[in-house]
Amino acid sequence: KDSLPPEVVVKILYENNTLAIRVIDNGTGLNNEKSEKAFRFADSTSQKRWNRLEEQQSYAAVRQPLGSLGVGLPLSRLMMRVFGGDLGLTNNGDSGQGCTATLKVSYDDKFQAEN
Repeated sequence: KDSLPPEVVVKILYENNTLAIRVIDNGTGLNNEKSEKAFRFADSTSQKRWNRLEEQQSYAAVRQPLGSLGVGLPLSRLMMRVFGGDLGLTNNGDSGQGCTATLKVSYDDKFQAEN
């Protein structure tokens, strides 16, 4: 079957010493309840593959060591905040779902790179 992957738009914005990288796709996204849970550690929004947690975790350990365990978004947000930024989800209605990473940028006019 010949099909194209869904469109993904990446926007890079810079304003008031803040760099923002916004990724928007046309996926189904997360509803408001799941969006709130998405940044909680060990609270995955992924569809459960089995009824028993042990089976899901053992499958994840082989196929995707950290997949479906609820660590990706929380850890990414934590790292962004450590460096003075943030990570958030956006719902753009019919135009898609998005994720935005922001980071404060500072300049040192006295800095000179050495070869």
